[in-house]
Amino acid sequence: MKTKLLRKAVVLLIALFLVFVGFKYISFYYMKKGISATDNAEKVKYFSKSAAMLNDQSRLLRAMTYIEMKRYDDALVDLLYTVKHHSEYPVTYLYLGNVYYELNKDEEALKAYDSALKLMPDYIAKELGAKSATKTLAETYGMTSSQVADNLTVKLYLDRAASLAKLKRFADSFTDVEKAREVSPADPYVYLARSKIYEMMNDKKNSVKDYNTAFALRRQAEEQMEKMQKQIAEKIKENMEKIPAAPAK
Repeated sequence: MKTKLLRKAVVLLIALFLVFVGFKYISFYYMKKGISATDNAEKVKYFSKSAAMLNDQSRLLRAMTYIEMKRYDDALVDLLYTVKHHSEYPVTYLYLGNVYYELNKDEEALKAYDSALKLMPDYIAKELGAKSATKTLAETYGMTSSQVADNLTVKLYLDRAASLAKLKRFADSFTDVEKAREVSPADPYVYLARSKIYEMMNDKKNSVKDYNTAFALRRQAEEQMEKMQKQIAEKIKENMEKIPAAPAK
């Protein structure tokens, strides 16, 4: 039971980790499984190898691989399954919203982001609560619960802002960007998002101003972020090695 909870928490934290830093630092996960991190077809084959494997965890990881491959229709199938059977995680709705965005299903994307934001309070209380496995692992990787929650919240607001801007709901889009800025005022992606909205409105002056701010903030944070990413990736690798391999089917 403890191993199952640990595996579940690691998978969820990997999903959160990928939200923030992408796929660059998770090659060790596939190495442990004997899979090439650059061979997406091989990764899909691994997560699809038996019906018994297609649980919430493997479907979420396969969906993330499909997203990396830009196979959004396939990712959508797995994400809808995950949402149906395991609907309490806002990160799943975040990926679902991103897939809908790429498929130009903008209203569906907004609904997914709305669902994710509504789930955040319960998620913080349950999954990042005092005794949760996810909180314990996050702290093991040098991340506080508030950092995990804040990073996910900012990502959700910025992605919803992009969908709103795509629908030309610029006032609502700016509101979401401002909410993200309140959570993380030094995040360069906040200003980059606002720069893109200004660009869509043909406000070149403010677009360039925010872009320059984003560029300056990114340069300041880049070295620190690179160091943090490597540290977290190494600690996830260490924890993956502690989890017993699943029995062969």
